[in-house]
Amino acid sequence: MNKNIKITFWILFAMFAALIIHLCYFTVIEAPTAVNNPYNLRLASKESSIKRGNIEDINGVVIAESVLEEESYTRQYNYPRMYCHITGYTDMGKTGAESAYNAELLTLHNETLQKFLYIMTNKVFKNGNFSLTGFDGFDCVIEEAYAMDGFSPDFDGDTGGFDGFGENNGNGFDYTASGSGAEAETEDISEEASEEITEETSEETTETVFEDDSEIGSEIKDIYENIESSPTPDLDTIYSDGYESENDFFAPLKDGFVLEGNTVVLSVDHRIQEKAYELLGERKGSIVVSDVNTGMIKAMVSYPNYDPGSIADNWEYLTTDEENTPLLNRASQGLYTPGSIFKIGMAQLLIDTGQEDMTFECSGINHFGNKTLRCYNETVHGHINLRDAFKQSCNGFFAQAALNLMADRLITQAKNLGYNSDYDFPLEHSISVFKLTEEADNSELTDTGIGQGKTMVTPLHINMITAAAANGGIMYTPQITAAVKSYNGSIIKEYEPEEMGRVMSEETSVKLRELMRAVVSEGTGTLADSSQIAIAGKTGTAENGTDNDHIWFTCFAPYENPEYAVTVMLEYTGTSSKATPIAKELLEYINTLE
Repeated sequence: MNKNIKITFWILFAMFAALIIHLCYFTVIEAPTAVNNPYNLRLASKESSIKRGNIEDINGVVIAESVLEEESYTRQYNYPRMYCHITGYTDMGKTGAESAYNAELLTLHNETLQKFLYIMTNKVFKNGNFSLTGFDGFDCVIEEAYAMDGFSPDFDGDTGGFDGFGENNGNGFDYTASGSGAEAETEDISEEASEEITEETSEETTETVFEDDSEIGSEIKDIYENIESSPTPDLDTIYSDGYESENDFFAPLKDGFVLEGNTVVLSVDHRIQEKAYELLGERKGSIVVSDVNTGMIKAMVSYPNYDPGSIADNWEYLTTDEENTPLLNRASQGLYTPGSIFKIGMAQLLIDTGQEDMTFECSGINHFGNKTLRCYNETVHGHINLRDAFKQSCNGFFAQAALNLMADRLITQAKNLGYNSDYDFPLEHSISVFKLTEEADNSELTDTGIGQGKTMVTPLHINMITAAAANGGIMYTPQITAAVKSYNGSIIKEYEPEEMGRVMSEETSVKLRELMRAVVSEGTGTLADSSQIAIAGKTGTAENGTDNDHIWFTCFAPYENPEYAVTVMLEYTGTSSKATPIAKELLEYINTLE
């Protein structure tokens, strides 16, 4: 009997422990995902009562906002096609930043303050009655603002203080200099607001002296200072507008007042985004610009694009156009054969394994057993070393390098650079694919070594690798958001750079940068060479089963002190001469910005 009881006890204990562990996991790990899930009914219920926050660029340019039309708010995109793959849309579900930061855009900051300021600016001081001093109705204003948050404040007009929850609840707010009992229990709140408000009273007026650096206190202070000497209205004056009682006075607030959600500040610089959008034009492809030292995305454009403001009207076309796939963010979701930009990783591996002195005899058409590989235009490179092979993008050299390194090292290198691994990027994105196995034959190895075969990458991932080569070997998590602000501009949260890890040594990084500089100064990327800013990069031509190859150019600048990484990917273009000038012009423009 005792044995059965013990068994039952431990079974129940294990079940409760599993439940607690699951709840902790959900709260810590899964909660953010659940909160932002578009099927979250709690967020959906907020849509009708909260004005959705803005989406802005790093300099305050408003990208998306909610505009009042008749009796409801409509989402307006001020640069619809330029930002569509970043902002996403809110009709027909949610995508992009609208989805990733849905909770932030519908979250209120200082809800009571918003209500208080609305009352004071739209009702109390209506029709030129600008006065708070001695106003008999000030207590009902404060009480109503807090009552809308579930509080029941008692304002004392004689002493100049009020308790947030009333006498019967031993807690409360106190706007006097000090307090005891219910007032003393709010010291933590007062300290958090850094607030000290003293009240001095006389027979005819109540003068408030604010000593406050907090957000709430400073805003109320500004209102008070503007109205202190104005004529004093009473409730009869206020109700002369048609309000017969205090309940009528606050009725329009309850019916028409709209609370504002937080603003999401993108890391994107609108000036760079606009230039990248202009340069990409109507070419199928994408451009990604990032800060090499933080991972912050400064621009991300993709074409074909769409208008997120008319998504519902064009839904059938947008979801059935398989040739153009306008809803696809080619920068983060598009998977492409890397072609010769894969040679950045190959060169790193040769350096790291002590094989950077390797040489090869290139005949333009090179044979590897039953496998034949041609260099671009069947160019004969002759006896060639790593530096010359990299700047001339010799296929024969890197095919032989793959055979020398063998599959296991290539697999390890791919894992090191983030292939087959997800990363914490808030927008929809694909995972780069590396399918080589240790049983791979020579044909698979040589194809892989030149960036062909089954390897697939996204432009965003290539940009991350480029940035790591530029900054000394650290790969950063790409970030599209810089901060979250409240409705009045105060910073609630700032996003800090996040390191994914070191993917190469500083010594290897220096050597890679030298190789990439040679590509631009004297190799296949000379069309990106600029007299205004030193650029280093790598060209790439990727076969795709058609007569028109995909074209890559990924680079960074300035060479001596890297700041920006730019990756240009053009579909079915055929020659790198169309991608390199885009990167050059974009970096020259960035170089002029302050």
